[in-house]
Amino acid sequence: MNAIDNRVQTSFRRYLKQSLWMIVGMALVVLAFMSIKFSTDLVNALIVTVLFSMFSSITYGLVWKRIAVHSPAALTKFFLAAPAVRMVVAAVVMGVWCYVVRDTAAIKSFVLIFFVFYLILLVFDCVFFARQEKRNK
Repeated sequence: MNAIDNRVQTSFRRYLKQSLWMIVGMALVVLAFMSIKFSTDLVNALIVTVLFSMFSSITYGLVWKRIAVHSPAALTKFFLAAPAVRMVVAAVVMGVWCYVVRDTAAIKSFVLIFFVFYLILLVFDCVFFARQEKRNK
C-alpha cells in the first residue's frame, strides 16, 4: 500500500466511525423521546430509518474509498451522483413504508424521523468530504 492508499483507508475508517456514531446518537435521542412520551409506535420506523442510514453510509464510504484509490479524477462525479442516488433510494423506502403501513399518524412519524436522519447525514457527508478534499489538495 502506498501513502495515498493509507490516507484513503484512514479517512474511510474515520468516516465510518463518525457516521455510525451519529446514527447511534440520533437513534438514542429518538428512543429517549419515545420513553418520555411512553410511546412504542415509532420503534419500527426507527429500525427502518437506522438500517437505511447505516446501509447508505457504509455503501457511500465503500464507493468513495474505491473511487479515491482507483480513479481520483472521478471523485467530482461521485460527489454529484451519490447524493442523487441516495435521494432516489430514500424516496423508494419512504414510498414502500407508506404503502405497507397505510396509517396516517405512523406515516407522519416515520417521514419526520427519516427526514431528520437523512438531512443530518447529508450535511455530515458534505462537510466531512469537503474537509477531506481540502486536506488532500
